[in-house]
Amino acid sequence: TAGNGTLIQSIDMLDFSVMHLSTFERLQRRWLDALSPAAKANSNNIDPIIRSANSLASFNSNITRRHLAYTFFNKVQYNTSKFNSIWPKLSRKLNRTVVIMPFLGVDMGAGHSKLSYRFNYLASCFWSFYTFYPNIVAAVKSPKDREFALNMSGLPFFDVLLLDYIPKSAGLPVATVQQTKQRIASGQWDFDYVFFTESDQIIQFH
Repeated sequence: TAGNGTLIQSIDMLDFSVMHLSTFERLQRRWLDALSPAAKANSNNIDPIIRSANSLASFNSNITRRHLAYTFFNKVQYNTSKFNSIWPKLSRKLNRTVVIMPFLGVDMGAGHSKLSYRFNYLASCFWSFYTFYPNIVAAVKSPKDREFALNMSGLPFFDVLLLDYIPKSAGLPVATVQQTKQRIASGQWDFDYVFFTESDQIIQFH
């Protein structure tokens, strides 16, 4: 939004968008009979997603956020002096944002993706956001998922919430938002902005 509360939308719908991996997977299953033989043979191949996660992880470890942002803004013809004037304010907003994502790894829940794919989806999603947003929280329903996120995934989460009191997995997204509100209101977390996403959405900027 603008400073006066006016909603602003880019002309290019892909300027700020996500690639929803489970939706793509579901559409492939739906239209399997219409795919070519080669496409059918690769319909269960998630190696490109695994490679993208590894590439994004390597990218994040070898480039600073400031340098990446500078490269991005140069594409829209921001000169160095203009970038230097906006970066301090922009970086503060990014650092004051917490990204929250519910994650169901061992439970089928309400999702549409195969269980074996979800851990790879999580890694791709995480690293795509981490490039700009360093504070990322996963919310899980299972102690096994919490153990994976904290100690096995290799992903530097800001926090991992275990919400095992939820009766149904479908309630995890709402519970994630509620717990986030409670932690910010109580001062346990100190953020100004909340970015809710799903754990299988790769963020994209133009």
